[in-house]
Amino acid sequence: MRRESFVLTATSNTLSRVNSFHVDILAPLVKWKILSLRKLRVMSGYQGKINSFERIVRRMESNGVISSFIEPMSRSKYIYLTRIGSRLIGMENYTDQSKETLFHDSKVTEVCNEFMKLDCFNSVKLEHEISSLNSILPDAILSGSKDDKKFRIALELEITQKSKARIIEKITDYRNSIEFDYALYLFSSDAIYKNYKRCIEENIGKNIWNKVIFFSLPSLLDGECRLENATGYFDNQEIKLHDVF
Repeated sequence: MRRESFVLTATSNTLSRVNSFHVDILAPLVKWKILSLRKLRVMSGYQGKINSFERIVRRMESNGVISSFIEPMSRSKYIYLTRIGSRLIGMENYTDQSKETLFHDSKVTEVCNEFMKLDCFNSVKLEHEISSLNSILPDAILSGSKDDKKFRIALELEITQKSKARIIEKITDYRNSIEFDYALYLFSSDAIYKNYKRCIEENIGKNIWNKVIFFSLPSLLDGECRLENATGYFDNQEIKLHDVF
């Protein structure tokens, strides 16, 4: 049986075992791709008790509609769609969730949700929604305005240290890009933040700081995504996030 036919048959069989009303609670995953159990419950508008919600999620997972993983630091459960689940909710474009990037992708959604709480931001696109760019592919694109000036920011979440060559190449691309007004790097470690800063100042120069923004937020790895605690560097000076946004 061809894979496409198999998926359609499996979807039909699954739908007969899963309450279609319950499938509706997965709608936020079309936008956010991967969400914590708590965040999914809030975004879906589910009004029942948490125990009932957990039972619904377990049933859909056992029927192959969704998959999950446990975030190692906070021990929170995160949910994402399978190919069958994407079919059930009418998702047109589906890409398999890489097991290697589950942790990183879960943190990207958390960070973007927090940015969208700030008044100056009005929209966000995650990597799986970005298709029109010719060159650079950031983790997300944040759009907004401040002091009547619109801006478009490429967001990069750095949880692990990249190679020197890769750092220089990508930041050089952002410096030359006309698609973004700024590139914002958010680091989960002060050590990685300092390594990147030293690397680009030694190899690109300090004039990069009018377009590239660095922030360090080590508490991100502890399950604490509080942007107000982020400290960083921009326009050749030490800053806090509220100084910029």
